[in-house]
Amino acid sequence: MKRVVLAASLATVSLGCPDPQARGKLSILQQEIFTPTCALSGCHSGAVPQADLDLTDGNSYFSLVGVDSTREIGKKRVVPGDPAASVLFQAVQGTSAVVPRMPSEGNRLPTADIEAISWWIREGAQDN
Repeated sequence: MKRVVLAASLATVSLGCPDPQARGKLSILQQEIFTPTCALSGCHSGAVPQADLDLTDGNSYFSLVGVDSTREIGKKRVVPGDPAASVLFQAVQGTSAVVPRMPSEGNRLPTADIEAISWWIREGAQDN
């Protein structure tokens, strides 16, 4: 039994299991999460994005970091250094009392994606 577990662990490492720290940059989040999952027609893109939140490439940072939430009055979409206080993190985690779990269509984000978003916020939500 131990050999099977060890072999499975080694296989996971060798396949390049997503590391939140390595993925915790805005450019990577944009490419791997925001653009394909959030910045879709009728969601967070276009002339009138949902909740006035534009998650298209080049606009995400300025729509997220330090910006007041339009749904949770008195809260910020992203509070650098504090994922738990960030409406974005609460929305993808499904812990917001006001904002529904995001993405609203389809499946929830994989844990690795949520952890990468958390890492980015915790490390200061840089425009990197």
